[in-house]
Amino acid sequence: MAELREFLAELAADAERLGRFIQDPEAVMKEAKLSDKDREALRSGFANVIYARLSGVDLEEAFGMSLRPTQLPQNLFQQVPVQFQPLQIMPQLPPQITLQLPPQY
Repeated sequence: MAELREFLAELAADAERLGRFIQDPEAVMKEAKLSDKDREALRSGFANVIYARLSGVDLEEAFGMSLRPTQLPQNLFQQVPVQFQPLQIMPQLPPQITLQLPPQY
């Protein structure tokens, strides 16, 4: 397994590899054989999480949270009826003040 620090250093030094990482990060992380926790840190996109991994700190220990997605409730995406209100169109009013500028000399 590659170390996260070495992996990031290689990305910084190799433009082609960085380009591949931008296009398909999962494939490049798999190719580098990063640990699951390092992959989770990179997937999060949070600098403080990546820094914690670079420091060797466990993410659950450092932040008291897991980066793994939680199970979503089944009814989260059920259809909710939408009620539309007709638009209230304001009547066109004439301008209240007209500006008369003095002639310039």
